[in-house]
Amino acid sequence: MAILAIQQTRKTARTGLAGPALYLAQLRRELSTARAGELRFRPVASDDYWRLWLATRHPGFNRCLPWPAPEEPAIALERMRSVMADEAAGRLIAFACERPDQDRQWVAIFRFTAWRDGLETGLWLHPDGWGKGYGTGIIATAIETAFARTAIPAVYSKTTADNVGACRITTRCGMTAIGPASAPDDRGGTIQGIEWRITREEAARRAGAL
Repeated sequence: MAILAIQQTRKTARTGLAGPALYLAQLRRELSTARAGELRFRPVASDDYWRLWLATRHPGFNRCLPWPAPEEPAIALERMRSVMADEAAGRLIAFACERPDQDRQWVAIFRFTAWRDGLETGLWLHPDGWGKGYGTGIIATAIETAFARTAIPAVYSKTTADNVGACRITTRCGMTAIGPASAPDDRGGTIQGIEWRITREEAARRAGAL
């Protein structure tokens, strides 16, 4: 009886969700079995902080972060725990994307957060994975899964204008710039950039043309 009660409670909770909150819940399940080429998606864990710490030793990785590069591994651990706390609170979903033969050695950390009427993508691509098409593959897989497995009307992204790699990924995935974007950073300033979007209709037309 207790198990049935728990299952019924979970079912009721799921059906009570709507909009971006529902899309996040659905994609938490759907992306856990997805593949972006050779990369699998798995939930992030606190021990992923070490790869984050190593990535932040590369100046190019830090250039577009909304927070200062950590000065010691413990700060990278705090950052990873913050991501996990936001996920537990329902503000986002996050996955480590890794090769099956390299357990705990992620190529990228991907996230979806609620934004407008849909979700916004985010990606920390480890310098080891630059120039190999991983970023495009991960974002494209996330977008395809979102439109195939949920009723989401649009997927968004934000980049800085000088982040050429991120701008290239968004355009390769069929997104178009829809205007300026700004976001606060942990230094007390504001990051200025570009907002991108692909709608369900645009994705369908793109799929038909490929």
